[in-house]
Amino acid sequence: MRQQLTTLLLGHGLTLFWVGTGLSGLMASAPAQAFPNLLRDWQRFSSYPHLARGAKALQQRRFAEAEREARHVLNKIDANSREARLLLAEALLAQRRFGTALDALAPLPREPLRREIQNSWLNQPNPAPTNRVERWLQQARSKQDRDALATAYAEQLRRRWGAPAAWRWLRNHGGLIDYRSGLAELARDWRSVVAELEPLSRQGRGLSSLLSKRLNLARAFLNPAIPLQTTAQAQAQQREPPPTLDQLSYRLIQAGRSSEALSLLEHRLQDDRPGAPPIPEPLASRLVNLYAQLRPPEAAWLGRLAPRLPATLRGDLYELLVDRGQCHRLPPFTSAAAQSAAASEWLARGECALSERPGEAVIQLERASAMGRRDADALLAFALAASGEPEQAYQIWTAQPDEERRKPVVQAGMAQVALELNQPEQAEEHWLQLREPTLAQWRLGGLIAQARGDLTSALERYEHVLRDSKDAADFYQAGLIARARGDRGKALTWLEKATQLSPGQPSYLSDYGFTLSQDPRRSVRDQAVPVLLEVSRQNNGNPAVETELANRYREQGNRSASLVHLAKAIELEQDQSTATDRLDLPAQRQRIYGLKRTYESLARQNSLLLNVTAAPDGAAQTVNEALINANNTLVATALYEHRLPMEGLYGYGRMISANDATNNQNQTAAGAGLRYAPIAGVNMNLFTEAYQGQIGEAQTNDLLLRINGSLLDQGRWNAEWKEDQRAWNERSLYLDAAWFVNQNQTLSLARYSQGRTWRIGRGLAQTLSPYLLGQFTQQNSLADLRVGLGLRWQLWLQQDRLRAYRRKITTRIELQQSLAGDLYRNSTGLVLSLQADL
Repeated sequence: MRQQLTTLLLGHGLTLFWVGTGLSGLMASAPAQAFPNLLRDWQRFSSYPHLARGAKALQQRRFAEAEREARHVLNKIDANSREARLLLAEALLAQRRFGTALDALAPLPREPLRREIQNSWLNQPNPAPTNRVERWLQQARSKQDRDALATAYAEQLRRRWGAPAAWRWLRNHGGLIDYRSGLAELARDWRSVVAELEPLSRQGRGLSSLLSKRLNLARAFLNPAIPLQTTAQAQAQQREPPPTLDQLSYRLIQAGRSSEALSLLEHRLQDDRPGAPPIPEPLASRLVNLYAQLRPPEAAWLGRLAPRLPATLRGDLYELLVDRGQCHRLPPFTSAAAQSAAASEWLARGECALSERPGEAVIQLERASAMGRRDADALLAFALAASGEPEQAYQIWTAQPDEERRKPVVQAGMAQVALELNQPEQAEEHWLQLREPTLAQWRLGGLIAQARGDLTSALERYEHVLRDSKDAADFYQAGLIARARGDRGKALTWLEKATQLSPGQPSYLSDYGFTLSQDPRRSVRDQAVPVLLEVSRQNNGNPAVETELANRYREQGNRSASLVHLAKAIELEQDQSTATDRLDLPAQRQRIYGLKRTYESLARQNSLLLNVTAAPDGAAQTVNEALINANNTLVATALYEHRLPMEGLYGYGRMISANDATNNQNQTAAGAGLRYAPIAGVNMNLFTEAYQGQIGEAQTNDLLLRINGSLLDQGRWNAEWKEDQRAWNERSLYLDAAWFVNQNQTLSLARYSQGRTWRIGRGLAQTLSPYLLGQFTQQNSLADLRVGLGLRWQLWLQQDRLRAYRRKITTRIELQQSLAGDLYRNSTGLVLSLQADL
C-alpha cells in the first residue's frame, strides 16, 4: 500500500510541478518597451527629444542609451515626468536590473508596470530578496494581489531551494489555495494539506478533482487504515458537458482569478490563420476590459488580435494604451485598418504620431474630429503648430469655448504660436493669463519678453526658470539675455554654468569664450584664451573662434600665436564649407581682406618708403618732408623700418634730400631712431632719433623727439582698399610735432582732408580720390595756414592667399591756396607727390 501511495504521490507531484511551471510562465512578462505619450502637456516639450530618442533606443534594444535619455529628463528637465520614469523602468527591466527599475517607479505606486517588473523578477532563477517581497505584500492593494505575489515568490523559492524551504516561507504569507495545498503536498506536510482543504470541504464548497484527490491522499497518509479504495472512489467524477470559453472566463473572473481568465482568453483565442474570424461578443469586450484592469497586450499578440476586434473596441483599447504612454504597442496602421477605424482609433494614432510625425498626426486628428471626437481639436492645434502651420493652430484655439481656451495649457500653446508668428505683443497677452506659470511657461515668458525687446522682464522670468532648472540650455539662454542687457556679471556666471552642465556643447563654450573676450577688463579677457582654445579643439572649423583667438594673443603680445590663428581663420573663410558667408558675396570678400590686412601688418618685419614731393611754394605734407629754416621746392625721402622683438617697437633709418630752387641750395639730412606705438589699434607713434641736418657736418648733429598720429580715419572712413564697395568716403586729421633738442627748434603740422574714393578699372586694383584739405604748419615762431583741392591715384600690388596687398604706389596733385602766415610764400601753387610703400 505504501508503494501505491508513493506512486500516487509522485504522480501528483509531477502534476503540481507542471502546474507551477505554467503559473510562473503566465506571470513572466517580457520587457515592455514604453513609448511615452509625449504631448499630453505643452509644458513638457523640452523633454520630447530625449524621450523620443530613448524610446527609439529601447525599440532597437539599446537599453543603456534609453536609460541615459530617461535619466537626463528626470535629473535635468522634469523630475516629475511620468513618461521618463516609465521609460527608465522599461530600460532597467530590459537589463534585468529589477530592483533599480522598481525604485524608479516608487513615485508611481499604482503603475501596472510595477507588477510586470515584480513578476519578471519572480520568474528569475535566483530568488528576489525576501525583505523586498514582504514589502510588496504590505503594499499590495488587494488580497488577490497579495496571494498572487506570495504564490509566485514561493514557486521561485521552490525551484531554487526545494519544496520544504518554499513551504516554510509560504505557510505564513498567504497564497492561492491550490498552490498552498500543492506545495504542502510536495513538502510532505500532510497535516497542512488537510488543514488547508478540509475547512473548504466542510463548508460545502465543492473541491476540484485535483484538490479532492490531494485531500484524500493526505488523509490516507495520516491514517493508513483508510482503504485505498476510498481514495479511488473520491477520484471518480460525474461527467458533465464541458463549459464554453465564455463560461470559463466568466467563472474565473467571478472567483477573483482575473489574471487566469486573461491568460485563458489569450490562449484560446489565438488563431494565426489569414482571415481569422472576428472575436464574438461578449468575449471581445471581456478581453479589452481585462487588459484595462490588469496589463496591456504584448505588441506581437496585439498585431494579430486587432483585426479581429470590433472597430469600436479596437479604438478603445488603443486609447487605453496611449493614455498609459505605450504607443509602441500599437500595430502598423494598414489600409485595411484605416477603412474600418473608429474615431477613437484615429484619435489614438494621431496622438501617438504627434511628436515625431506631426504632419501625419494632423490628418489623423482631423479625421477623428470629423467623426465626432471634439476632444481631438485641442491636440489637432498642437499638431498643426508642430507641423509648421501656426496660423491654423491659432484659429482652432481661438474657436474653442471660453472655458477650454482659458486652460493654462491652451494659453501657453497660444502664446507659443503667437511668438512663432512674430506677434510678441499678442504672445505676451496670452502669457499673462497664466496665473501660476510652470518652469516651462516661465521659460516661454522669458523668450516672449526677449522678442518684445523687454530684456529686464526677460531676465526676471529666466531667473524664475533658473531657480529649479538644471538644464544647460536655460542657463545659456539666460546668459545671452543678461549679456544683451549689459549685465556682464550674470552673463558670465550663467554661461559658465551652462558649459559645466553640458561640457560637450560647442556653442555654449563658444559664447562663454566670446563673452569673456569682450569684457572691458584685461584680466577677464585673458581668461577667454583657454576657453576659446577648447572650442577650437572641439570644432576646428569655426573662423570666428580663430579670429578671436588671434585678437587675444595679439593683445597679449604673442605675435607668433596670433599669426597662427589668423592664418587658420583666413583659410577657413576662403573654404565654402566653413566660410561665414558665400564666397561670392562682397561682405565675405571684405571679411577675408580685413583678416589678410591684419595678417600682413603682423607678419611684416621690414618696410621701405620712398617719396618725392615737388612743392613750388615749399609746403610740406609731413614732418618727414620738412627741414628747419628751408623752403624746399623738391624733397626726396627714403625711410627703412625694421620690427624689433618688443611689441610695438621699431628701429628705422631715413634720409632726406631737398632742393630750394629759389636760393639754389641743396641739403641732405639723415637720421636713425626708434618708433614706438604704445597703444595697439590706435595710430599714435613716439619717436626718438639721432639726427644730422647735413650729412658729414658734425655741428648739425641733433636729437629729435617726435610724436604723430591720425584721428577720424577709423572704421568706414579709412583709406584702406575695400572689397565690398565700389566707392566710399574718406577723412583724416593728421597731427605731427617734432622738437630738435640741440637747436631748440620746433616743427608741427595739422592736416585735415576729406574726400571720396572710387575703384577704377577691372584688372589691377586701382583707386581715384578727389578731396579737400586744410593745413596748418608751424616752425618756431613762423606759421602757415592754407586750404586746397587734391586728386590722388593709388595702385595696390602683391596680394596672396594669406596677405593683403603688400605694396602700394600713390600719386597726388594738390592745388593749394595760402590763407595766412609767413612760413611759406603766400601764394597759390601746385604740390605734386609720388610715393612707393614697399
